[in-house]
Amino acid sequence: MLPDELSPDCPRCSGLCCIALAFDAGPAFAHNKPAHVACAHLSRADRCRIHPALHAQGYGGCAAYSCHGAGQYVTQTLFGGRSWRDLDEPAAMFAAFDLARDWFALRAQATLAAPRAPPGALRDALHAVAETLRVVPRPLTHPDVRRARGQLQPLLARLRRAGRARGLPVVEK
Repeated sequence: MLPDELSPDCPRCSGLCCIALAFDAGPAFAHNKPAHVACAHLSRADRCRIHPALHAQGYGGCAAYSCHGAGQYVTQTLFGGRSWRDLDEPAAMFAAFDLARDWFALRAQATLAAPRAPPGALRDALHAVAETLRVVPRPLTHPDVRRARGQLQPLLARLRRAGRARGLPVVEK
């Protein structure tokens, strides 16, 4: 289970996943949407107008998506609660969201993986990486994300190997 700060809190976000991300029409999204263009269902209050009916309307990808708290972090912490609509250069907010999504996803992976590791050095290393990822560098940069990914990915690979050796079902990347 993830801590609350790694769960989306949409009312504290400015609908960043609904504007910053691109989607391709298919089973998970009913229409194409380029990045940095607001979804047609995003209200002026930055809320999804069809949220209760996402699956029924062909937006299962939206229902399944989690920013792991990156949206509210960017909106509240980095941009003082302002919406992208209030910014002269909203691209800066979208770029921050892109990096924060990666950082928070890595933290979620480490947090979920650590208790699944056998006791010992691997579990300790995963806990250490998860703890390190609790502090988001400011400014957060691509090298920060690459460095964190470089620390975590080998540990996750070791965890998968350990799971296979114990005959457990293993989810690949």
